[in-house]
Amino acid sequence: MKKLSNVCLAGIIFIIILYFLVGFLYIFNVPQWQSPDEPAHYNYIKYVALTGTLPILQLGDYNQSDINNLMKIGSSLNFDIDSLKYEAHQPPLYYVLLAPVFVIFEGSIIVLRSVSLLLGACVIILSVLVTRIVVLDNTPVILAVAGFVAFLPQHVAMMASINNDSLAEVVILLGVLSTLRDDKPWIIGIIIGLGFLTKMTTYFLIVIGLFGVLYGSSKANNKFMLVLQVIFPSILLGSVFWLRNIYTYGWPDLFGLIIHSDVVIGQPLTIDWINSLGLVEYLVRFLNTTFHSFWGQFGWMTIPMNTSIYFILKLVFVLVIIGCFSLGKYSSVKLKMYSRNVVLMLGMILLVVSQYIWYNLSFVQHQGRYLFPSLSAIALFYVFGISGWTGLLFSRILNYKKIGYWAPVALVPILIVLDIYVLYYVIIPGYA
Repeated sequence: MKKLSNVCLAGIIFIIILYFLVGFLYIFNVPQWQSPDEPAHYNYIKYVALTGTLPILQLGDYNQSDINNLMKIGSSLNFDIDSLKYEAHQPPLYYVLLAPVFVIFEGSIIVLRSVSLLLGACVIILSVLVTRIVVLDNTPVILAVAGFVAFLPQHVAMMASINNDSLAEVVILLGVLSTLRDDKPWIIGIIIGLGFLTKMTTYFLIVIGLFGVLYGSSKANNKFMLVLQVIFPSILLGSVFWLRNIYTYGWPDLFGLIIHSDVVIGQPLTIDWINSLGLVEYLVRFLNTTFHSFWGQFGWMTIPMNTSIYFILKLVFVLVIIGCFSLGKYSSVKLKMYSRNVVLMLGMILLVVSQYIWYNLSFVQHQGRYLFPSLSAIALFYVFGISGWTGLLFSRILNYKKIGYWAPVALVPILIVLDIYVLYYVIIPGYA
């Protein structure tokens, strides 16, 4: 594959620089502990740093009343977070990597948030590498996808906080990139195994990896060996943590989810909401809150954007869907919908959505950020839909083909303006 053009490379560097500038504004202006689960992630890192061992999740590590109080405290400066240890069931890789940083910088929240921001920059770069394989070096689309990933307001907020989502996204994109590049199956397997040690949201990678290596393979014996080369290293790595969980929590709690369900007493249950609201009202809330929090519902889901912003975003989303399904022929992106690469990207979205729905069958977790493991794929199809409209308007109607070709890049400054507006007119006043 050819090197990125100078224009594309310069654009990506510019996007990353702006991403860091915007990200640091969020890091310094969002009060400590005012990102979802940030205290529990911090306590996990602290435990590993101070003891050199992994924490054990137990009753009392989740306190809903403390969380409710934390949501009400604007500055959170003097809030005691010691009781919030409910992320102790999480795979350890992120926390082990950040433990030395915790020790060196004496537990600085700013520094730990900055590491997440740095991992977020890696997410942008990997999104670029994945996208260019799918769209064949279409510079405007690559830049627009990079901008979408970099400046989606909720994603900026998450990358500027302490959590393992950033590393999980890095591992996911490494796995997808390796699959798209047809790397050796054992390499894909190792990356999947690292995902097993990072976060459960990466587990769908096993499906992506197996699909990638089996696609086009016709011999049964060859297929078996390919599957084995993916499965063996991934299970070998994952089993390090799973066996520890069985030893700690007992069979069959491989993933620590059984003990987690026992610990999170007071967390809202889906069945209770359905019984209280009715199924239709529940589904309406589920879809609305998911959409809102995908774009931006900040703090502990307590600081939404203005309803007019959500209305505009929903209108644009409808136009994007129309653009994807009806105006693709006008787009500068020529996606072959049944090609392996496109099916793989669609598969990412479907698998992540399935994970999200599965989790919400038990607990009320209507948080659009849980869709971020497939953000690069969502961004690609979002930009594809926009490109259909800009191609129709500028190339076919107004006959300005060059403007139509580059128009999707306008998404980048629009999102940056939205980020700044949200920070200074939504988030900061929300804490005041």
